[in-house]
Amino acid sequence: MKKVAINSISKRQLRRDKMRQEIIAVSKRAFASSGYWAASLRNIADELGITAAALYNHFKNKEEILWEIISGNLDGLLKLIMAELSQDSPSASRFKNIIKLHIRYTVVHATDTKIIFEDGHFLSDRYFAASQEKQRTVLHVYRACITELAESGPFVIPDVTICALYALSAVNGTSRWYRPDGKWPVEQVADIVAELILKSFRNSDHCASDGLERSQG
Repeated sequence: MKKVAINSISKRQLRRDKMRQEIIAVSKRAFASSGYWAASLRNIADELGITAAALYNHFKNKEEILWEIISGNLDGLLKLIMAELSQDSPSASRFKNIIKLHIRYTVVHATDTKIIFEDGHFLSDRYFAASQEKQRTVLHVYRACITELAESGPFVIPDVTICALYALSAVNGTSRWYRPDGKWPVEQVADIVAELILKSFRNSDHCASDGLERSQG
């Protein structure tokens, strides 16, 4: 009997988890198309074929859904870039890989990225502060990478924070114009954008002498 009870609880939890994910998926579409403020929980519930009361069994309010979307996206990104940051590889290669995976992530999760930047300010102070802290952690990773570049020789970094914000702007901006059905595969776009960012930090004198050496060779 005990085993049957455990299995029953497990199945209920699986159903509950599945419904939460379905609510989040439908909410993402609603927030992205109508905006967080205009999106209605009643309409979200109707699309799912459940009552509003049933939806409230999973999330106590609309803000809780918004926070689930934003925190889940940022946690997933942080997990990826922290894993890459821990790799024992040359500083330029590691930073380029972080930029590329960040671009791929924002493109694959373009809806989440849009919600973060367009609707994140609707979060209450507590959730907003937590969201900002996660985003600052991403900035700190970029700053750490750029600090390493500054120490490696071929790069000129006038200000680490400004350069990190510049790189993040280029990365996050890619998800706004990239189209999965366009002519460029995401890997190509990620590689080009990453190379452009690194090139903008390179010492022009070093690049010129390096190019001269290659042409003479």
